Amino acid sequence: AATSQTATIVNIPPVAAFTYVCNGLICSMDGSTSRDADGAVASYVWAFGDRSYAQGTKVGHSYLQPGTYTIALSISDNDGAWHTVTQNVTVARPEMHVGDIDAAIQKQPGSWTALVTIKLHDSSHAPIAGATVTGSWSTGGSAMCATSTAGVCSIGLGVISNKTGTVTFSVATVAHSQFNYAATANHDADGDSNGTTITVKKP
Repeated sequence: AATSQTATIVNIPPVAAFTYVCNGLICSMDGSTSRDADGAVASYVWAFGDRSYAQGTKVGHSYLQPGTYTIALSISDNDGAWHTVTQNVTVARPEMHVGDIDAAIQKQPGSWTALVTIKLHDSSHAPIAGATVTGSWSTGGSAMCATSTAGVCSIGLGVISNKTGTVTFSVATVAHSQFNYAATANHDADGDSNGTTITVKKP
């Protein structure tokens, strides 16, 4: 006599896995190493640890604040089984510094004007726009300027007596909403300053 048997197929759950790369506060995540042994991965759901979410195999995310966050990737297979994996990621604001300070002068009758141009860039030497540079003159005055899209701003000190042979300008602070100022990295491309202080000589 013929006999029949019922075969029960057990679904093997998928295995979530991902890699990430962060640059400053911006991270890129790649979940393409996730796998399903007996089917296919049907969905990818990401949680970035800051109440933000996304879907897709490869995603990017910009954090608003530095810190350590737990990134979770949850995947489902074509039979509806889920698996979640987490990794901690620490993000920090990228650094900026002074990459060049140049001096120039203008002569007037009985006096002269000192001009200082400051250039800011990041660790890859890309210009930093929208930074506020604050500094002081050796004569006692202070000044500030904001960098352009080229990462450059200028500060002037006028009506310097011809009896004064030199004046010095020193960068005190640099502020930006997305970058930290790394004063110890200051330098000058053409070597006419130490990247923080420059002396302007009367013509």
